[in-house]
Amino acid sequence: FTESDGVPSMAPRYAMFDHAGNVWVSFVNDYIARFDGIHWTSWKGGDGSDIAEDGKGGIWTGYNTGICRLDGETWTRQNAEYGFSFLACNDTLWVGGFSDVLRFNGKIWDHWKIVDKSPNPYVLALLRDRRGNIWAGTTDGVSRFDGNQWTHWKTDTGMLPIYDTCLRIPTVTYGLLPEPLTHRQISVIRRNTECMSLTVSPGNT
Repeated sequence: FTESDGVPSMAPRYAMFDHAGNVWVSFVNDYIARFDGIHWTSWKGGDGSDIAEDGKGGIWTGYNTGICRLDGETWTRQNAEYGFSFLACNDTLWVGGFSDVLRFNGKIWDHWKIVDKSPNPYVLALLRDRRGNIWAGTTDGVSRFDGNQWTHWKTDTGMLPIYDTCLRIPTVTYGLLPEPLTHRQISVIRRNTECMSLTVSPGNT
């Protein structure tokens, strides 16, 4: 699909499917769009952030005015904080922003600052593992929330040689895969009872 088909930009960043099968795409140059299988519908004002659907079918993303939710065909601001990454778990929304993580239960916003000292303190990725822990990929390492507190592994400890941290849960392991794979690659972080092992390989592949 190109602009002649109704795509608002040729610079997509994030995409997801909603429960109805629509495709949602955010674009670098301030657009967010929905494809229903036939037509593209787009809105101006998105900021190329991640997209998530909550348990009630609401679509969330980061707008240039803050964290927004789509109500019908109109985006309404729910929080003035900026959101880069979004994760919806049933009735709870998690948002990663500038150095912090926010949690919204539909009524109350909770807030944690997890990146303290970094020239670009961004929380770029969020995921939930099979045990219910929330993982955050940041520009300064990886953080995990166990339901009570955050634990942070920083890149300057030598444990996590990651340039930009994104997170993936492989289907066959209890692990994480970072990407892009820039200077050195952590191929898998695997938990075995209480032991966490890291396999690190050099190179740019």
